Amino acid sequence: MASETKEISTTENAPVHWWLQEQKGYAIFLAIFITIISLCMSGLVRGSFPFGDITRSVNDLGNQFVPIHTYYWDMLHGKAEGDLFFNWRSAFGTGFYADFVTYLSSPFELLIYFFPRAHVNLAVYVITVLKLATAGAVMALYLSTWKRGSWLFAGLLGASYALCGWAIDDSAFVTMWLDGLIAFPLICLVGHWVLHGKRIYLGTLLVALAWISNFYTAYMATLGAAIVILIRMVTMNSTAKKRGVAILRGIGMVGLGVGIAMPFIYPILKATSIAQPTLTKPFVAVPWTHLFSRLFPITEGIGLSPSIFVGTPASLLAFSLLFQKSVALRIRIIWITITTLVLLSFQWNPTQLLWHAFAPPNGSSFREAFVFCGMLTMLAWLSIADLKKIKPLPFIGAAIMYGLLMVITRNSPLVTDITFPIIGGVSILTVGALILIYFISQKQKFIWAGGFAGLLIIAAFVGESIVSSVMIDQIRYARFTSSLEWGKWHDQVRSEIVKNDKWPSYRTETGTNFITKNDPWLLGGQGAVYYSSLTMENTTKMLTDLGFGWDRWGRGLLSLDNEVTDAIFSIGTRISAIPNKNGSMIVQTKKQIVPPLVTVRPSIKKSNKKTNVFSNQEQLLGSKVYDIPTPKISTAQGTTPLEISNTAYNIPLQARKKIGTYYLQTKCKPGSTVYLYTPYLYGTANLAGQRKHKILGSHKAYLAPIMKLGKTPASGNVSVRILTDKVGDFSKQPIACLDPVKLKRAITNLQKTGATNVETTGHTLTAVLSKGSTGTAILSIPHAPGWVCSTNKQKASVPDHFMGLISIPLKKDIKFVSCQYQPPGFLVGIVLGVFSVCMLLLLGRWYNHRSQ
Repeated sequence: MASETKEISTTENAPVHWWLQEQKGYAIFLAIFITIISLCMSGLVRGSFPFGDITRSVNDLGNQFVPIHTYYWDMLHGKAEGDLFFNWRSAFGTGFYADFVTYLSSPFELLIYFFPRAHVNLAVYVITVLKLATAGAVMALYLSTWKRGSWLFAGLLGASYALCGWAIDDSAFVTMWLDGLIAFPLICLVGHWVLHGKRIYLGTLLVALAWISNFYTAYMATLGAAIVILIRMVTMNSTAKKRGVAILRGIGMVGLGVGIAMPFIYPILKATSIAQPTLTKPFVAVPWTHLFSRLFPITEGIGLSPSIFVGTPASLLAFSLLFQKSVALRIRIIWITITTLVLLSFQWNPTQLLWHAFAPPNGSSFREAFVFCGMLTMLAWLSIADLKKIKPLPFIGAAIMYGLLMVITRNSPLVTDITFPIIGGVSILTVGALILIYFISQKQKFIWAGGFAGLLIIAAFVGESIVSSVMIDQIRYARFTSSLEWGKWHDQVRSEIVKNDKWPSYRTETGTNFITKNDPWLLGGQGAVYYSSLTMENTTKMLTDLGFGWDRWGRGLLSLDNEVTDAIFSIGTRISAIPNKNGSMIVQTKKQIVPPLVTVRPSIKKSNKKTNVFSNQEQLLGSKVYDIPTPKISTAQGTTPLEISNTAYNIPLQARKKIGTYYLQTKCKPGSTVYLYTPYLYGTANLAGQRKHKILGSHKAYLAPIMKLGKTPASGNVSVRILTDKVGDFSKQPIACLDPVKLKRAITNLQKTGATNVETTGHTLTAVLSKGSTGTAILSIPHAPGWVCSTNKQKASVPDHFMGLISIPLKKDIKFVSCQYQPPGFLVGIVLGVFSVCMLLLLGRWYNHRSQ
């Protein structure tokens, strides 16, 4: 607001002692230093990468973030098949721009360019540390800008925020969320300028940067910053008119900032609307003892409860505000009440939905917790900023409150055996040091000892933070799956893929879960494997109809080792790993003759009738290659009998939790390959006398793919044994026998009529057709919004689709077809962004002219 309207404050001129001076630069540097030292020391103590042999690639960090950063490295170095718009490696070809905006649009991610490809995991770690340090620095800057005070405590509180529970517990392994940790104090700083009518252009651009870096957490940060600025507005001496002007100014700056970011945001909204939906659990409020126990460091509950601790020193300072009479009572009541309401909002479903943009989160349920951590840090600064007026009693009162909270939460399962002993010791040291600072400031003697006391508090916080990080990492490592850091095994697989990669002549398939759930990004090749929150619903449906499997409720697509789908999707090389007797893995390469990526069918028959997955494959291949019998079903003695419906056999729960045994018997052509499709079973299956194959299916998060069981014996008798102790079901035609002669004939026919040459660029495909081609061109690329195709350089239009793949009707004398992909909503986003920039320039100029 105007300069004459100042906040209610009791601060006076800053003291001159070195550790009491108002030095924003020192505060920023200290926050960065504490954050980096704490993170590196915790890794050293834990023995985790890059300081030891324990992998950091746990859960989605290994399955998503390291692989996508590796692909980004390939793109930045010109070694990726795709570009910013399209990803040829995953899901047989899928849009990439939405993944880029979700995971990589932060400027920090560009740092991977400067690391070797084999050390992208190190780059991700460095980026994580830098983001956390930046969050601490920005918070220290905001606190120092908001209220004058000791740089020593501003730096400590900045680091306390950077190393808060949400950052260490939830987001250090979900790197893109950390941009929200930076965005919250950054937008609060913009709000400070809004209140004082400063830096219209810079503030708007910083809002845009925050939303570009990660729109999801930027939304939460903006919501939290709005709460903070409204609190400050209410606690300022000002008129209603000036408050109204400030509100309009803030809405305008935030609105235009978000508008400038629309080239990033609008396409992601479009991509989200066509993404595979995922199941979310109904919201259940956390037990109160669990919630309050998370105010303490060295507690753990990833995704199960809000991670809201900011370290014992910051918590004690925040609690002391309740008793800090040097701060006006009205200010204390407003800040404490609203901060408490923010915490309580985590316990109510409507407000939880508001925090998460009305999209129930899948996984961690309290992604907005960093806002409360930031507000807790601000309470601490409000209490300690004016060191000349502090008294011992508020800190003693805070310690008593902290102790009572320990008593209340002592039975929480999230509290460990070492939680209270350590935080109790840190509490005593912190309160003692603060009381020492009080007496030193009163006596004006031994001033250096006050600085020493402040450094003791910092040292105690660093030690506590290290213990918290190590303990949390140990629990996380035990709870979730992990991937190996890059090593010889990666080099071996990567080398084999690169050696055999002949894209776009054919695809090279890396198989399922070679190392991660995104091996094509990590290792190369072009296959089905893909795990993203933006996996298209149509792609999941198409692959499901062809017998592919998936996990993560359809967002994690799995590979399928099947000769027919290999022909459909032009998979000419398949890389696989075979277990060795000594426990190591042997990389094997299988090469096969397949049709090109673009084939031509004289005629295609479209059918809306849902059929067997094997029949669906035949329809897409254009030839009948399977025998699909109806087997006889028998049950072993002691196994619960099957329940039979019109379309399926249902397996009930086994009595006394025994393993049920079922037999499927039929006859097939000798030498044919036997396949089994039981997507909703969990157990094992095998042909008589051959090895077992795991079936990992369910009616929930997982769908088992078609399994290759082996060859039909000379007798033609096929006997499949299924072992399971889970409830499930399978169709009445779960077995198919592939005739290799018929398949070879079908492939030969498709080769004869297929494209003679296929070329791809980042997001385009051009195919030269055989002379006289008529009928329909089928591209082995999933049909998706954003594709436009043309023939003979004529006007492009949205292509047709056949069973989920792109299809193009061919008229006479068509020599080639070409297709181009553009992210849906990209042009609209550009228009909105340009409009917002123009409005910023016009309104900014008008505002500056009016102010003058």
